[in-house]
Amino acid sequence: MPTILYGCALFAVWLYSWVRSLVALLGGERSETLLASSDGVRWFLRSSVGSVEHMPWAVILILLMCSGVLASCGIFPALGRLLRGDTSMRMRRALWSAFVAALIMVLLLLSATLYPLDIFRSVSGTFAASPMAGGWPLLLFVTLFVPSAVFGIVGGAFRGVDDIVAAVSSRVKFHACSLVALVPAALLLASMEYEGITAALLGDYSFLLEFLVIIFPFVYRLFTNNKQQHS
Repeated sequence: MPTILYGCALFAVWLYSWVRSLVALLGGERSETLLASSDGVRWFLRSSVGSVEHMPWAVILILLMCSGVLASCGIFPALGRLLRGDTSMRMRRALWSAFVAALIMVLLLLSATLYPLDIFRSVSGTFAASPMAGGWPLLLFVTLFVPSAVFGIVGGAFRGVDDIVAAVSSRVKFHACSLVALVPAALLLASMEYEGITAALLGDYSFLLEFLVIIFPFVYRLFTNNKQQHS
């Protein structure tokens, strides 16, 4: 559904541009920023791959990998059972092991903020260009993966490397259709920006539109899956 929706929206942007070009032609004017023009078509074809590459694919995949290993290891249901006082000895051992692993990861992360690593600051002393600002998705994945893998192994959810790999990739497979939808979404965002629609609607807050367009397919996939499970 999101793929079709973004495709239709992209067609609507081109139709809007064609109407604008027709009005400009009838009025004796000519605009170089219209998609429905020779320059616009050449720009669209030339920048199509770059527009798709502009999507934060690495961040999205790493976040999906984080959610996959967390969901597959079973730590959240175990925490719920712990709060209700309904846990087995093996589950408590797995939770303690995961807690120790998480504590070690946090201590390692904190130690990396000290000299000489000092990952929170760049060579110029700012955070914006620091290793932490650039590599936070990888650090997040490692910090979550180790406790989750430890819990899954001790708790019995993971019986080998294949189970861990399957867990890491489970959400990527689950959201495969959402990832496909980001291709027309990228072209839609680029076309709207070229046509000036984004700036006219949101101005300096155009990043909100990009965020909503990116997150919508994943939210829609979760919503439809929950609806199917409860029907």
